[in-house]
Amino acid sequence: ASSIVLSEEAIKGLLGELMFLKNHLIPLYGSRNAVSFWQGPAGYPQDFAVNGCAIEVKCHEGSRSSKIFISSADQLCSRLPDTYLFVYIVGKSTPENLGSINLLSVVSEIRKEINAAGGEALAAFEGLLDSVGYIDLPRYSELIYVITDNVMYKIENNFPRICSANLMLGVSDVSYRIDLNQCNDFQGRPDWMVNR
Repeated sequence: ASSIVLSEEAIKGLLGELMFLKNHLIPLYGSRNAVSFWQGPAGYPQDFAVNGCAIEVKCHEGSRSSKIFISSADQLCSRLPDTYLFVYIVGKSTPENLGSINLLSVVSEIRKEINAAGGEALAAFEGLLDSVGYIDLPRYSELIYVITDNVMYKIENNFPRICSANLMLGVSDVSYRIDLNQCNDFQGRPDWMVNR
């Protein structure tokens, strides 16, 4: 991997995925399964595939606007039976703030959890970090966030999105923004998350 520092947007994106792994998947499924569910770094359109659910995770600075960036026409259009969008609402923070997080500390905590469970998933986890261009750099401890909320949406037919199947011939590489204020009616979680 090169030592190019990830952009702030990429840092937030990776932080969201790692927090979802740490907060929701490792406690429920154990580290080996949880890491195998993380498919975004391997080039899949959505970040996670869990029990027939595709899950796209976003980390959104709530103070700026209610719009989030969708990077492709496949990101919210999965071939799996169910698709969800999980959004962490974050704000900039300082190290003194209780509950503040940064990329370096979250990666370190997940490594510890994987090691505590026997470490089988560590090589896979490091490989995924490598494929997104992450290496431990001091810079990643300087961008500090606090999670203020999270919200999850079940993506159904009339959810505001663009899908590859609906693009006119010749249109490609589509990216767009959706306004979360228009998505409130779609809030929902898969059964395996509701029951914990």
